[in-house]
Amino acid sequence: MEEKNGCEFCLPAFFHSSSMHEGRHEETDNATVTFVKYQQRIYAVTCHHVVKQLDKKRKELNDGWQTLTLHLERVILQLSAIDPKNPKKRQDIFRTLRTDFSGEQVDIVIGPITDFHWELIESKKHKSPVDLDNWIEPRWDEYKYGSAFGYPTDHKEHQGKYVSAPCLHVTAEVVSRLGARETKITLFSELDEPHGFFFSGMSGGIIILQHEEFYDVAGIVYEGQPGGKNQENMQNDGEQVFSEKSILIKGFIITPEIFSSWLVESGLKNA
Repeated sequence: MEEKNGCEFCLPAFFHSSSMHEGRHEETDNATVTFVKYQQRIYAVTCHHVVKQLDKKRKELNDGWQTLTLHLERVILQLSAIDPKNPKKRQDIFRTLRTDFSGEQVDIVIGPITDFHWELIESKKHKSPVDLDNWIEPRWDEYKYGSAFGYPTDHKEHQGKYVSAPCLHVTAEVVSRLGARETKITLFSELDEPHGFFFSGMSGGIIILQHEEFYDVAGIVYEGQPGGKNQENMQNDGEQVFSEKSILIKGFIITPEIFSSWLVESGLKNA
C-alpha cells in the first residue's frame, strides 16, 4: 500500500496585508492550515503561535490589516473580516482555546469555514477535510512510523512568474506513547546524511500514522526541528540537540472527543 498523502487535508496560509500590495515572494511568511469536518461543519485549524506571530507583525508594521490568506488560483481567501469595533483592523476567524486547569495554553486555534468558502477550496484546490464524523479508532499499537505534512516557509520555489509553496512530506519514528487518551505525539529520527530541510511553516499541518497496509490521521503539527534557515537549533545546556541530520515533529493528537473539547474551549460549541 502506498503512503497516504496528507497534503489533501491542508493548505499554506500566507501572511499578507489585505490589500496584497506587497505581493507574494519567496520571503513571504506562511503557516499551514488543516481542514477538519466535525458534526457536518468544516473548520480550519492552525497553531496559536501562528496567530501571535501575525499580531506581532501587525504591531511591527503598524498595519492592522495584516491577515492570513489562502491562495485559490486567482481567488484570495482572507481568514479574517473587518473588526466591527475598529474598522482599521482585521478580526481573525480563529478562536483561541482557553487555558486548561494547569494554566498551559494549548497551541491550537480553530476557525469555522462557511459552506461557500469550502466549495471554493474544494473546487479550486481539490482539498478534503479530516472527517471526524466517520472516525474509526486507530490501531495505535501497530504503528512505528508517522508522517507530517505541511508547507515550510524556507522551501518556496518559482514556477514561471509565480511563487509556489510545495507541501513537504516528512517521515520519522514514533517515539511517544500513542492512544486516544494521550494528548501529544512525537516523531523523531536521526538520519545517516543531512536532509537539507527546515520545518518552520509546517505548524498547523497534519500527522498521519503510516503502516504497510493501512494508515490513520493522528494529529496536528505544532513544532518541527530544524526550524528555519535563520533560526538557531534548540540548545540544551550549551549542547546542540538537533543537527542537520535530525527530524523532530511534535503534534497534538486529534480524535472526535479531543476536537469537541477544543471547540468547547474555543467557545465555538456549548459544553
